[in-house]
Amino acid sequence: MTLGSSALSKILIVVSGSALGGAVVITATALTTPPSTPSFHQMAPVNIAPEPNQGSPFMQRASDPPPVKLLVPSLKISAAVEALGVTQDYSLQAPAGISDVGWYRLGASPGSAGDAIISGHRGYPGGIPAVFNDINRLQPGDEVDVELADGSTVQFAVTRMFSTPYRTLPPGFFATDGVPLLTLVTCTGDFRNKDQTYSDRLVVQARPVAQKQRGEI
Repeated sequence: MTLGSSALSKILIVVSGSALGGAVVITATALTTPPSTPSFHQMAPVNIAPEPNQGSPFMQRASDPPPVKLLVPSLKISAAVEALGVTQDYSLQAPAGISDVGWYRLGASPGSAGDAIISGHRGYPGGIPAVFNDINRLQPGDEVDVELADGSTVQFAVTRMFSTPYRTLPPGFFATDGVPLLTLVTCTGDFRNKDQTYSDRLVVQARPVAQKQRGEI
């Protein structure tokens, strides 16, 4: 299941949420049509909209162990990982809690071939703490760890950070083959009342540097 140029040319952008101050609350509903290659759309956590006709959203893409916890030592982040499906309008379900992160479970698992996407909340009004509030402070080389369901931990090192307009899909996003990559995504920029979303997406990418099995020091 690769990310083809024809699929990218048919990106579906959807909005599913309601404004809450400077943030957006996503309402997740059941999917009635199978999704396809995800597009890149995020509200105030992240919204990613797959197209129809790729595969069942209720099945994990591969047999690779799924992530269960995200740890960022420099930011003191220790967050449970929710495996996210998609809504009836093909947008990715948001994490249920502002302290959790969400993994796109139809894509790559962290440490496996392809681009593993993990999204999180940021930018809630009134200083409400959210998991990715300080993600912009990460620097190249900073450690990001992902614990997997089989008890192993994949250690990543941050390679770059950039922002992109919310309607722009960066090259290689959601790839399911190739070099292993971890991508953390959250909102940034100005909140657009008309679109009920932020103007840009903050993207942090990291490469795996080590993998430890359960109990290994």
